[in-house]
Amino acid sequence: MRRALLVLGTLALAGCGRGGVVGAPAAEPIRAGCVERFEVGADLFPDKVEIRHAAHFSVTYAGHYKVVRLRARDGHGGGRGEETLVLVQCGTPAPPLTGELAGASVVEVPARTVAVGAPSDAARLTALGLAERIVALGSEKIFDPVLRRRWEAGELPLIGDASHGAPNYETLVELRPDLTLLFAADPARAEGPRRLRALGLAAAPTYAWSESDVLAQAEWVKYVALFFNAEAAAERFYAGVESRYQELAETARTVPAPRTAFWGGPTDGDRWWVERSGPEARLLAEAGAVNVLADPTAGPWAALDTGALLDRAGSAEVWITNARSEREWNARFDLNALRAWREGRAWHYHRRVDLATGAYDWNETALVRPDLVLADLVAVLHPDLLPGHRPLFFAAVERG
Repeated sequence: MRRALLVLGTLALAGCGRGGVVGAPAAEPIRAGCVERFEVGADLFPDKVEIRHAAHFSVTYAGHYKVVRLRARDGHGGGRGEETLVLVQCGTPAPPLTGELAGASVVEVPARTVAVGAPSDAARLTALGLAERIVALGSEKIFDPVLRRRWEAGELPLIGDASHGAPNYETLVELRPDLTLLFAADPARAEGPRRLRALGLAAAPTYAWSESDVLAQAEWVKYVALFFNAEAAAERFYAGVESRYQELAETARTVPAPRTAFWGGPTDGDRWWVERSGPEARLLAEAGAVNVLADPTAGPWAALDTGALLDRAGSAEVWITNARSEREWNARFDLNALRAWREGRAWHYHRRVDLATGAYDWNETALVRPDLVLADLVAVLHPDLLPGHRPLFFAAVERG
């Protein structure tokens, strides 16, 4: 397990507790990872992150604390809001919560243990080499084999994913993790983290879903790293992902004739969900495709009736969808009306799935490794560009 170590010259690194100016005793017993003696003006975070794509969180450094500002676009109910977190180095005093910091929540860093509600946050911790810090999961729907074995062995209790409800507060109070990360629709309605704070537990929401492209979503690995002083690891990891992604996108731009494609699938009755302007729509463009249903003025996705879909996407060459088999749809129309289906170019992105639990790696690895997703999509759309590439996430939709 990687540990973020602070090498700060004259600053001794040891335990926790709110320390004072040099010469003052620590207020609490010292634990590993905290500053034993606090020197005013010292920069305790020599490794810093630079946010290049994400639009819904930011961080500024202030010597012994970090100010994290969160925001989310409309979604999951239409709410908006902003929130400020102050991440204070263990063993140092929290700043006055006045002025721009009024109403902020304080979280002590680095966290030693963490409970995660969403599998995507578990994947971010794994990417940082911090999976061993996880002490609870949202649900048993975890694809990561190491975390799954730990859950099966009874090492990881479940707290509920809190995507559409509250986490299990009793379990969290009993565990008392240093940090709980919870998916939230937007800051205005992040009830889970607020109640946990009222119970004396540090908690933070995650809004990666709110970003408009996959590189921005993946950059939330840096947000998670802030709570562990793991900025150096996050920058290294993300730089590799970003570089490979951009290289693949540049390769896809060399195709003389982009494929026509659409991303979506049928729902109950005579309705389809389709990607219009969100991360998946942008993925299609980066992979060398023309999304025939794109609408940059619309929301990230929309619902269409079958007639409207066939008018605009019936002749598209490639179809990307979420169902592994046509049996999952119980469709009330003839799929042969779609050229992509007739010509065998209907693809799903759930090759990596644990059918016994309903755990999909699309909700884990794919969100931190968009370079792997883009490689798959380039190979699906333009096999000649990546000869010999075997898709990791994508497979042909099963017929019958």
